[in-house]
Amino acid sequence: MAGGVWLLLGPEIGRKREHIESIKRKLAKAYGEPNYHHYHTSDDGWENPFYQDLETVSLFGGWSLVVLSEVDKLTPAQARQLGKFLSSKAERQSTLILESDKDFLDRGIKDEIGKLIPRENTLTFAELRDNEKEAWIAAAFRRAGVLITTDGIAALLDNVENNTVELKIACDQLVSYWQNEQKSTPVDADAVEGFLSNTKDEDGTTLFPAIMARDLSASLRILQQIFLMGGSQTSYQLYATLMNLFRRLLLVEEASQSGMSFYDICGGKLKLFGRPVWIISQRDKATFQTGLRNYTLPQTRSCLAALGEADIPLKGAGDMSQLLWEQLLVSLIRHNGAKAQVPQFVAQNQF
Repeated sequence: MAGGVWLLLGPEIGRKREHIESIKRKLAKAYGEPNYHHYHTSDDGWENPFYQDLETVSLFGGWSLVVLSEVDKLTPAQARQLGKFLSSKAERQSTLILESDKDFLDRGIKDEIGKLIPRENTLTFAELRDNEKEAWIAAAFRRAGVLITTDGIAALLDNVENNTVELKIACDQLVSYWQNEQKSTPVDADAVEGFLSNTKDEDGTTLFPAIMARDLSASLRILQQIFLMGGSQTSYQLYATLMNLFRRLLLVEEASQSGMSFYDICGGKLKLFGRPVWIISQRDKATFQTGLRNYTLPQTRSCLAALGEADIPLKGAGDMSQLLWEQLLVSLIRHNGAKAQVPQFVAQNQF
């Protein structure tokens, strides 16, 4: 491709974003601020506008920068089409960045597009090693003039997603809080845990542990926070997350009953929709162990059936979706997926 193409791999999205920004700055210096477009291969109908943006020069800018994420999910036909496009010698005023959080591409995709990307433009941004993460956090606090203890660093790593974007957000928020409160003591583990518990966003991944613990009051509180902070897609995202996590629980329970050790269960030997299931963090391991104690295999199947039946009603509930979610949580936690019986004294609609 005449305008230049990059392949950026790996899960370390912070450094990857920094590299994309450096490409944007170079293009801006050479051609003026580029027109920026970002697509995901999981989006419906991404292909036509994606190729149009690569081919078309805007009236308001002389260059386009197009990012295509999740290239590891390209179908064989899509990979062939992209390879054919990359092999074209036509002059274009566009630069293409192909991006994936995987460390490598499958052979079929690599054969179609890998050889068409300059070796120097193929970069892998690997996850930071433990000692690198610890040094990164310590340096972030040191630059801000705030001390953090070793156990404070460990607490941050236990509670924050393992990439420099999420780590930077957490560090900046904690530093700002510490400076505003004019605290002179080092940030320790208790301070980190207390701060994050009061500021964290709630979502399906924080609701699921409460469901596994069969804690209805905590689940309803988290649900309320989810809807309080969420937008128009809140119910859809929550449903997709819980459906995925209950499917994982089902796999874990089936594997456990077959005699597989919990160590092997967590180590990627199980597959969901053809992809390995990894249970890595201590928090996630504890959640699934709680699920194994509190839900039997038939109960989990019943809960999955209840989620499946709730799909269409939730999509059509509109402003009433939170109420339906509350009813569904009662079903999942108190009745193992079965519908709660309506008390006899409740007046029934006779029409």
